[in-house]
Amino acid sequence: MGMEITDQVKKREKMAKLREEIAVQKARETELNKTIHITEETMRAKQMLATMSHEIRSPLSGVVSMAEILSTTKLDKDQKQLLSVMLSSGDLVLQLINDILDLSKVESGVMRLEATKFRPRE
Repeated sequence: MGMEITDQVKKREKMAKLREEIAVQKARETELNKTIHITEETMRAKQMLATMSHEIRSPLSGVVSMAEILSTTKLDKDQKQLLSVMLSSGDLVLQLINDILDLSKVESGVMRLEATKFRPRE
């Protein structure tokens, strides 16, 4: 009879330990699922940003190109100044979009960065 009680106590302790291990495992699974969800959302956002950048770049390139053509025509001083602002703003936005697209290529492994030694004052 004493042996049966000892066995029952051991079984209860073992069950309690198993319940605790299962609870820890479930908590890990929950955290992993949260991480997976966040990663998937991040990837979707990056893909959407890359797609939007492509969609914006094409018409913006057209606008900048037309502005460049316009700069070869006869314009008064005010028109030239306005066109200059338009061209520089367009170029800045295009550069930003190209940088975003390059970053998405780097992150997806399509483009690799190469470490190169250089001297900044050269």
